[in-house]
Amino acid sequence: AGEKEEQATVLSDLLLEEGYQVQTEYAGMDSKTQAQQLEKAARAQAAAVVVEPVKTSGMEASLEKAAEAGVGIICYGQLFMNTEYVDAYVVNDHYEQGVQTALQIEELQDLEHRTEENPVTLEIFLEDGNNINDQVFYLGLMGTLATYVEDDVLVIRSGRDTFQEVTVQDGSKENARVLCEEILEDFYQEDGPDVIYASGDLMTQGVCIALDKAGFAVPGETGEE
Repeated sequence: AGEKEEQATVLSDLLLEEGYQVQTEYAGMDSKTQAQQLEKAARAQAAAVVVEPVKTSGMEASLEKAAEAGVGIICYGQLFMNTEYVDAYVVNDHYEQGVQTALQIEELQDLEHRTEENPVTLEIFLEDGNNINDQVFYLGLMGTLATYVEDDVLVIRSGRDTFQEVTVQDGSKENARVLCEEILEDFYQEDGPDVIYASGDLMTQGVCIALDKAGFAVPGETGEE
């Protein structure tokens, strides 16, 4: 929350410098509260709102009310899905982040010099399908690693290699833990994965709990990625 508040302060200061009147509100990760805030902006006939979606779906009615009131809607961080009422989308280049993550894996695991006799194992944990950022990240990641996967240099033992298969419901710690425990039990009984990528702190915590329970080294304890 601290980082989000800092980002909001920076944006607010920039807009104030440009002569805009600014009101900042926090939804506390509650989508109903955020919907109410959008409708409040519509009643106040705000010129525009910059909103970081709590959830990327389920806000269609409130977005429509705001748009019909002439409120410009700018999404930050994530994009509202299933709606035509978004005027602009401000986000990091998640595709490039996926590419850079893949290049880090390539370098750290020396994939260029590996063979199918000496492969690297990989498992991925991303947020569920409502998170478009993770979808774009996945395309950059797997597009860059595709050749290694095709050549059996990079092996996903669980077979989870589509976006739908690598997602964790709600991106929660508990769901990530349960899924990781199942994967370890079924495919990694003797040795843990060489590389595990999890896109969120909560999922990372769940994965680490599962690794520790299975008796495998937890990232950070050995210096390994």
